[in-house]
Amino acid sequence: MKISASNNKGFGASIPIYYYAKGANGKVSRVYKKENLKKCHSYIIRNLTGSKKEIDTNLVNNFKRFDSAYKSSNRVRSLYDDPNGVVYLITGNKDCDQIKEWASTLGQTKQESLEIAKTTDTFEVKEAARAFFKKALEYVKNPMIRKKNQQGNLMFIKALFDAEYKKNGEIKGFNFSKILFCSEV
Repeated sequence: MKISASNNKGFGASIPIYYYAKGANGKVSRVYKKENLKKCHSYIIRNLTGSKKEIDTNLVNNFKRFDSAYKSSNRVRSLYDDPNGVVYLITGNKDCDQIKEWASTLGQTKQESLEIAKTTDTFEVKEAARAFFKKALEYVKNPMIRKKNQQGNLMFIKALFDAEYKKNGEIKGFNFSKILFCSEV
């Protein structure tokens, strides 16, 4: 019998989320640029954390059906994998607490730098950030905590948005369209 982390309410799971946007020409493309990733991701994370005024209940309910760790704890954190244009969602008490613990070390280093040097642009902060992201990315990419389906295949999420444009043709923002829960096999 296989026991995956996502099937046990005592454990959480990590799952990569890939963002896609439909442009003015109707063509769907993957979103890679960090500023656009943040615009898309903020919609998902604000809904899942309940920090949005008008919650997209369909999105939240679909996610609860998909992830038992999120359903039981309503906790979610995220971690950007910048060069690859991927955001990892981390759910469940255990895994969210682990990421929070590592992040607090970085926060303490930033606080100390502010007190001593009056800036966070220091060698110590850069090293603490590098160590945090290295450790956290290794953790969320670990197949043992990655979300799996009933067949044991690793899962990922595709989130589709429609790009919204300003009159001058620049991207104004993104409107959520749908979310798909997919298997790597």
